[in-house]
Amino acid sequence: MIYLLFALGALVFPCLLIHYDSLKIHRTALVFKTLASLSFVLLGLLGQMKTSGLFAEFILWALICGFIGDVLLQVRHLYNENMLLFFLGGGIFLLGHVFYIAALLLKLEGSFLLPLLAGLAAAGITAFRLHPLMNMSRTYRFLFIFYLVFVISFAAFACTYAFRKQTLSAILTGAGALLFASSDLILIYETVSLKKHLYNNAVLLALYYLGQCLIALSLSV
Repeated sequence: MIYLLFALGALVFPCLLIHYDSLKIHRTALVFKTLASLSFVLLGLLGQMKTSGLFAEFILWALICGFIGDVLLQVRHLYNENMLLFFLGGGIFLLGHVFYIAALLLKLEGSFLLPLLAGLAAAGITAFRLHPLMNMSRTYRFLFIFYLVFVISFAAFACTYAFRKQTLSAILTGAGALLFASSDLILIYETVSLKKHLYNNAVLLALYYLGQCLIALSLSV
């Protein structure tokens, strides 16, 4: 029953967040974003309590980083799109990706060269395509590309894990990582190109929360 409540919250709160965010009622959106992110953290906590080991602990810490990053990125809207909060939130998300990758390395048992090379190649191609749109300083450009490497590498590791293990838990992790990475790519594109569309924001939020919830649920199956 408690799983159902948290899962329901993880579905309903993001819908309310998308609604109020589209209306630019940022304080109300912050409340629902906090509740939405807390929902996937609690789902992960329930799973971590059932599953012992570093893998579950790393996944939980990654979810917690996602929660903190979400709050920081939403708070920045209350302070005239404060870029310090944007990069601080991005740094917390980066730490979350490090935890995710560390967890997946445990499951891949040393067989990480192929997904690492695939992730680096995909990140390089994506960065090459985005580079002409990056009308920003070299420092900001480097930070975005650096983050991009971790985003795509995380997805590559997770997909490799799903393909090799072919368990429900691994498949949920792989699917969640793909959705999460897709959401991040949309956010990066919007940020560097300065081309913002309302439907893009709704799509990236939906992809992100569904992805995090699938990863959190992977600890319970």
